Parts: sequence; structure tokens; C-alpha cells
Amino acid sequence: MFDEVFEIVQRCTNAFRSSVRDAFGASIVVEVLDPIRNELGMLCLLHEDLERHSVAVRSILQDARSMTLVVDSEE
Repeated sequence: MFDEVFEIVQRCTNAFRSSVRDAFGASIVVEVLDPIRNELGMLCLLHEDLERHSVAVRSILQDARSMTLVVDSEE
């Protein structure tokens, strides 16, 4: 989800960084673009973690539902 945005920001940051010729441009990279890229990187990791937890919860729910079905059918 955030991976595409991260890649776009990464490319834009690299393109801007390669064209920087003064301290002002360098400060934009350090103070604006790098923090945005870092935050997007953290969002990517958070999203991946959320997806893993979501899969685990779905699996546990499916197991619980199957146990309920087995108990109900035995009665």
C-alpha cells in the first residue's frame, strides 16, 4: 500500500538530491525530504506488521469457528 508511495518519494528525493548545488537545497533534503521518506518507510513497516497480525487473527478465528462447528455437530 505505502510501498508505491515510498518508491515515488525515494525517486524524487534522489533526483532532487542529485541536482542540489547549494546549502539551501541540501537543507531541503535533510529537513524535509528525508524525514518524509523515513516516515513513509515506517508506515510501510507498520502496514506489513498489521497485515501479518490480520492474517494471524483470521487464522485463529477460523480455528475457533471450526471448533464451534465440531462441538455443535456432536450435540
